[in-house]
Amino acid sequence: MLNELIQLFCSNGTHSSELFYNATLQLNEFLDKKEIVRCFARVSENLGDQLPNLRKASHQLFQAYIRANESFDAVLSAMLSRGLVHPNWLVRQKNVNSLQSLFLSEGQHLEAGSGVVKNMVEMLLEKLCDCNLAVCKATEQTLISLISLNQYKQCHAQLPMGVQSQVEHFAEQMKETNQIRHELRLREPTSNGLPFDKLEDLKDTQWQMRAEAIQRIYEELQDVVLTPLQVEVLFEHIVNLVNDHNFNIVLTTLQIMQRCLQFNIVKSSNIVNIYTKLGDSKSAIRTAVRQVLVMYLQKIGDAELLIQILQWPNKNSFYKEEFLDLLIDLVQRNKMLLSQYLELAIKEVAPFLEDQKQKLRSKAIETLTQLATINQPLTKRVFSQLGITEDLFNQIDVSTASSNKSDLPQLRFKKEQREQRDPKEQYTQSLPEPKNLQQFDIPIFQSQQQGYVPTIISQPQKQQRSAQKPESHPQSSSVEFRHVQQQQEYNQPPATQQSKPFRIVKNPQQDIPDQDTGLTYTKPFQRKPKTEADKTFQPIYLDSVLPLDQPESVLKTLLNELRYDDWIRQFEALNNLRRLAKHNTELLKKSINFPQILQEMVKQIENLRSGVSKNALISLQELSDIYKKDLDCIMDQALQKLIKKAIDLNAFISDEVRKATISLLQNCTESKSISLISQVYQSKSIAIKVNICYALNNLLDPNKQQFEKMLQILCIYVCDQSQEVRQVAKEGLLSLMSQIDKRELESLIIKLAPDGECKRIMTIINGESTTTSEFRKFGATLIEGSQNY
Repeated sequence: MLNELIQLFCSNGTHSSELFYNATLQLNEFLDKKEIVRCFARVSENLGDQLPNLRKASHQLFQAYIRANESFDAVLSAMLSRGLVHPNWLVRQKNVNSLQSLFLSEGQHLEAGSGVVKNMVEMLLEKLCDCNLAVCKATEQTLISLISLNQYKQCHAQLPMGVQSQVEHFAEQMKETNQIRHELRLREPTSNGLPFDKLEDLKDTQWQMRAEAIQRIYEELQDVVLTPLQVEVLFEHIVNLVNDHNFNIVLTTLQIMQRCLQFNIVKSSNIVNIYTKLGDSKSAIRTAVRQVLVMYLQKIGDAELLIQILQWPNKNSFYKEEFLDLLIDLVQRNKMLLSQYLELAIKEVAPFLEDQKQKLRSKAIETLTQLATINQPLTKRVFSQLGITEDLFNQIDVSTASSNKSDLPQLRFKKEQREQRDPKEQYTQSLPEPKNLQQFDIPIFQSQQQGYVPTIISQPQKQQRSAQKPESHPQSSSVEFRHVQQQQEYNQPPATQQSKPFRIVKNPQQDIPDQDTGLTYTKPFQRKPKTEADKTFQPIYLDSVLPLDQPESVLKTLLNELRYDDWIRQFEALNNLRRLAKHNTELLKKSINFPQILQEMVKQIENLRSGVSKNALISLQELSDIYKKDLDCIMDQALQKLIKKAIDLNAFISDEVRKATISLLQNCTESKSISLISQVYQSKSIAIKVNICYALNNLLDPNKQQFEKMLQILCIYVCDQSQEVRQVAKEGLLSLMSQIDKRELESLIIKLAPDGECKRIMTIINGESTTTSEFRKFGATLIEGSQNY
């Protein structure tokens, strides 16, 4: 593999940036090989590529190599031979910028007597007079960063006298320039410059002065672009304000730090004071601190800071959650840094699997899933050392860690070597690949392999008409056939995007003459009857749900099946979820993936497949009846999906939406249900209002704490412009007359009804009889109707 990569990087041919990106990721596996340095010349050239991911991967490869071998020589030689002398100014600038970042993060590995360091300093001094201004400015900042390193002092003594004098002259020149700029800034601060005069107010003992100063700096930063030197000065002045007692000061400081790190490389020794705020009680501060740390670790790669974050002893619940989110972000932003301390990260995350909070346990599994994508064998080995069971590790599925299958480094380089698919196969049905050919192998049950295959309409053969007359009139038989055909098409799910498309055929019916009468009529063709596979994908109601033979094995793969792209697997997974809920209630509830399974079930409500969407709605209704308040965690998300789905004009869906809404609001916590209804009852959609009315009519109870709020919403709906909404709301008011005294109800209506509508509502109560006692049986009648359907 290494020889193939070396051949690729040493070839003079033109290759795609994506290919080099995948190959660069593969090189990280061979950092201990000496032959890898043959690739570095092309890697330094790739630092100026148009693909951002390739530039980032190239820089991280250099950083990982220096850290693993504790030497700059190979990287500096590659930049001297190719990157810094490239004819393209952008490649030269990016090499200089990368060099500055490497000096800041890995400067301790500079060798005092190295001749390569001497050549690099001479090259940087030459680049101060580069023909491109951007390269000159980048070189200037790189030299400043190099001179400020403690390790450079030993290197400086080994340089020739001429080079030493040039560096010292440059340092004196920059010192004088900065002094002049500082004096001018104090005398006449420009309107669009950084207000350094306010920096002294940041140390004031009164919090009002500090708040005014930090706010002034934040406002000025919106309209000005700072130089890297100014950013460093500002960063050092504000970094200690993160520990201020005022909320606004801390939040504004973190926002300024994000802006400083967005376009600049800033290294600060005081950054260690920030990560302790990951356990702050304010969520806004925790989020801002996490974003600052991720940006800092992405650009600087400070290994000591990462170790301190991992080993911080005082981890409260807030710190643990933000700590896990930070690791997930680092997997995406700086995988190279995290790979060096992967074992430590796994050992710190593993205890969270036994935490008392379900949310933290679920997030820990998600974090370990992301970490396993870096090095899965190491993850298994650490798990065995910690004594964690194999069953728990099987729940951490690498195939679900990323929606893009090409995100795994070990598979990227092979993607370019695949053969192109035959164009003829694009129009054939896509079947599951053999198990040994699948990259992401997920068990497929026998019932899941039965897929819906669309019927292809073909031209029927002409038949000889018999001498006997038909038993029924041909026209009536044609009408009956069309009715049956429409019913079959309605019940049949549509074809998937992967299946073979229908062949559009002209009307295949034949005009056949009647030999006796001389008239002609249209004989219908016989459509292919529905197969057993087609009947499989009809939703099965709770009374017909059968138990599973192996519920434990089904539960392990249930989450993956719900996330799979194939709608057939999603449909079958929902059926398995309902089987588990009915026959293995406690097993499903105690599963560590139970909250994530509920979230995936709710997502399927918006599935474009009406059959899958209906099955998800039925699943939500049944699980609400079984688990009741355990579904509070997904209530907000589920109600939003139901509101969007309520406007569906298809009765196939709208009836299930209504039943699911009623069941969800009835079984979940009363206060949360009423709170959510209060947020959406002012919607302009008639369908949403009707569903809310039905839900309120089933929730109405004078003994409940939120009774007055429910009655107030119902009174508003009685006066609605839509007749359907008024009718359902009126039935709810009339049903109350059997539960509460009429005078008490009238007094409540006078108190809660909208202005000017009391008389209208009183007329409804006094003029209508309470013949709506059957209204309470609405849910049962809907279920019976859907079963008959």
